[in-house]
Amino acid sequence: MSGSARRKIAIYGKGGIGKSTVSSNLTAALSDMGIRVLQIGCDPKHDSTRGLIGGAVQNTVLDYLKEVKPEDRKLEDVVSRGYKGCLCVEAGGPEPGVGCAGRGIITAFDLLERLGSGQVDSDITLYDVLGDVVCGGFAVPLRNDYADTVYIVTSGEFMAIYAANNILRGTANYNPDRIGGIIFNSRGDPEEEARVERFSEAVGIPIIARIPRSSVFMDAEQRGATVIEAFPDSEIAGTFRDLAHAVIEGKRYHARFLSENELEKLILGRETAKKEKPVHRELNVTGTEFRPYTSKNTAYDEPIHGCAFSGASSVCTSVKGLTTVLHSPRSCAQLTVQLDSKSVKGAYTRGYSTSETFGDPDVICTDMGEGTMVFGGNDLLRRKLEEQISLGKRDFAVITACPPGIIGDDPRGVAATVEKEHPGVKIVVLEEDGNATGDFMQGTLDAGIGLIERFASKGDTRPMTVNLVGVKTMASSACSEL
Repeated sequence: MSGSARRKIAIYGKGGIGKSTVSSNLTAALSDMGIRVLQIGCDPKHDSTRGLIGGAVQNTVLDYLKEVKPEDRKLEDVVSRGYKGCLCVEAGGPEPGVGCAGRGIITAFDLLERLGSGQVDSDITLYDVLGDVVCGGFAVPLRNDYADTVYIVTSGEFMAIYAANNILRGTANYNPDRIGGIIFNSRGDPEEEARVERFSEAVGIPIIARIPRSSVFMDAEQRGATVIEAFPDSEIAGTFRDLAHAVIEGKRYHARFLSENELEKLILGRETAKKEKPVHRELNVTGTEFRPYTSKNTAYDEPIHGCAFSGASSVCTSVKGLTTVLHSPRSCAQLTVQLDSKSVKGAYTRGYSTSETFGDPDVICTDMGEGTMVFGGNDLLRRKLEEQISLGKRDFAVITACPPGIIGDDPRGVAATVEKEHPGVKIVVLEEDGNATGDFMQGTLDAGIGLIERFASKGDTRPMTVNLVGVKTMASSACSEL
C-alpha cells in the first residue's frame, strides 16, 4: 500500500439516522467512478461496511488490538477490500455498557496511524461516525488533520435536526468552514422536508441530497449489498451518484448553529419552557445539598486540596489487616502512596509516631492502562481481588481514581460478585473517582465512615468513646501517642 489520501470526509448525524447506509452507498457510487475510497466505520456495532463486503462481519481494529501482540500487527489484517476495490475498516468498540467507546475511537485511529494508514493508496478517506458529537473521541474526525469536509445526515424529526445543530456547534469549535452540506434522509413524514428546509435556510447550509424512504434499502441489505450494487438502475442509486458528484465538487460552507430556543421555535413553533428554580433547603454555595459528613472545601466549593482518592487511601493503608486496592493507573497509585510515605517521614522527623501498618502498607494497584480505558476495568478489578484472595487475604478496601468513574466501571457490582463467590471475604468500596467526590479531607471522611459501616461489629463500641479510624496525614500536628 502506497500513496496518501487526497480528501478526507466525515459523515455525521444522529444515531440510527442512516449514516452507514449513506456512507456505504456513497463509497460504492464513488468506486463506480473509479475513485479509490477508504471507508472507516467509527461505531462499536461495526456494521458500516457490511454492504460493501458482501454482508460479512469484519474484524475490528480494537479486537485486533486486544488479540494480537504489537510486534505481529499489520495494517492488512484490519483492512478488507470491498466493492470495486474500495477499502474497508471497522474501528469497533467495547461491549455495550462497559468501557468508553469514544476513547476507543482515539485508540483505533492511533493504531491505524502507527500501522501506516496514512500511506494507503486512496483518493478519499470516508469516516462514518457514530451518532452525535457526544464526546471528544467521536469528535476526532472533526479535527483539521482528519476530515477536511463534514456532511450531516438528518431526517425531519426534531431530535435528528437537534443533533445536526449540535454537530454544527462541534464543527465550529475546530474549523467552521468545513461543512459540505446536509443530506436529507426521509423517514416518510409528509411535513419533514419542510422542517429540514427551514433548518437549512436558517443555518445557511444547502441540502445536497434528498433520499426518499424506500424498500430497496431493505432488499439490498438482505443481499448483503448496497443499493448501488444491487439496484444500479434505481432512482435511489441515481440519487447517490448525484451525491458522489457533489462530494467530488467539494463545496464547503460555514458552520452556523442555532440556540435551543431558536431551534425549537423554528422547528416546533414554540420556545423552550423555562423550569422554575428549585426551592433551596440546606444548600451550599453551588446549590448542592450537603451530605451528612462533608469537608469544608467540598461543601463550599472552595479550592480543593488534594483529591478524595488520596485521602481515602491514607486512611485505608493505615488499617492493620486490610488490603487496599487502588483501582487506578499506576501513576495515580504511585503519587498517592508517595504522599503517604512523605507524611510518615514527616511524622518521624517531628518526633511523632505512626501506626506500623501505615509505615508499610498492604496496597496494590490494578494498573489500568489504555486497553482498560477502552474496554472497561471490571474484569481487571475482579482478577486483582481474586489474586489477593488466593494468597489468603480476606478484608479489602477498593478505592477508585478518576478513570473508573469516567468510563463507568461498576466496582460495587464486582465486589458483590466476589464476596458471593468467596464466603468470608469482606470488601468496602469507596467510589471517590479521583477528585470527583471532593478533596483529600472528603476522602478521609468517606473512608472512615465506609470502614466502620462495613467492618465494625455491633457491640464493639462503648458509650462516651470514639472509634479512631484514621488521622489526616497532611495535618501539621498530631498526638504522639494514641
